[in-house]
Amino acid sequence: MGYYSSGDMNKIGKPLSGSFPGINTPDDLYEALLKIWCADTCAPRMRSEWSPENKTKGQCSITAFLAQDIFGGKVCGIPLGDGNVHCYNDLGVFVFDLTNEQFGEKAKALKYEDNPVQSREEHFAKQEKRQRYELLRQRLRRYCHIKSFFGQEPPYENKLSFADLPPEKKARINELFSEHLDEVDFSGQRLCGVEILNNWVTYCDFSGAHIEGWNVCGVWFCRSIFKGAEICGSKFSDQCDFVDFSEARITDTEFIDTEFMEAKFKNAALKNTTFLWSDFYDSTDFSGCRFENVIFDKTDIQGLFKGAVFSNVTLKEIRREAARINIGTNESPIILKGEEACRFIENGGEPNT
Repeated sequence: MGYYSSGDMNKIGKPLSGSFPGINTPDDLYEALLKIWCADTCAPRMRSEWSPENKTKGQCSITAFLAQDIFGGKVCGIPLGDGNVHCYNDLGVFVFDLTNEQFGEKAKALKYEDNPVQSREEHFAKQEKRQRYELLRQRLRRYCHIKSFFGQEPPYENKLSFADLPPEKKARINELFSEHLDEVDFSGQRLCGVEILNNWVTYCDFSGAHIEGWNVCGVWFCRSIFKGAEICGSKFSDQCDFVDFSEARITDTEFIDTEFMEAKFKNAALKNTTFLWSDFYDSTDFSGCRFENVIFDKTDIQGLFKGAVFSNVTLKEIRREAARINIGTNESPIILKGEEACRFIENGGEPNT
């Protein structure tokens, strides 16, 4: 059926916000929203009625305010008789309702004149509505971001590959990391001078990549893979959940206030590297890891260390009594605790003498 509109779209003018590349008209916004509306952005009281066949259900107010962010104008509300209103956008020269399809044939009875202007503050006083609006806005930013770089829309039929980007887009790598990245393949690429701040990098593949001069702060790396990567001259302050650094070569790098949940460093080589205020867990896997000139500073030592080799490792201001390492296997653990664990590391992986 398509969304309702009246007036001259050509008179709208340029979008107010440049945060959504490719969204130049309400048509563009509608086509994008069809890809990203979901049950989580639907009003909770209508969620049981939402379906992929009725994507606009329960989306009116947050959609109208998001459209206002982009095109300006007023958000108006049609009284529905049950105490609720149905929101739409009025730009003066153009009126549009991106979510009228949820009413089916009854949408024809909606009147788009002389309706009260809606207050953003009043609507967003409801925390769940503000959160849904923020989620929809975030999903739209990511949709536009990925499409502008890779030319693909969800669901992605082809894997998003950094290697396939033209040189001019590869040169904008910091811009690429300015939005949440999910399932992008960076394997084997040379990635230098990257700065990532307060973002998510999930399910991305950096296997065999050369990573140099990175500055990472406030980033959630979840289930990303750095297997066999070369990481040097970098600084990380982030959260690494289920991240795989197996066989990586990590040199001249700092991990500051980093949390390693279910992380793997199996058979990795760490040299001239510092872990400061970082958190490890029993599940952190350092088995077969080679440590050379590594500093653990104000960091609790835990994890699986079977076959690990230590050369000039410094335990600086750590809670020695909290150290707990497994030099066996998960199936047949050999647990060393406290001072015994610390001495094992300081002695290069040899038992206490």
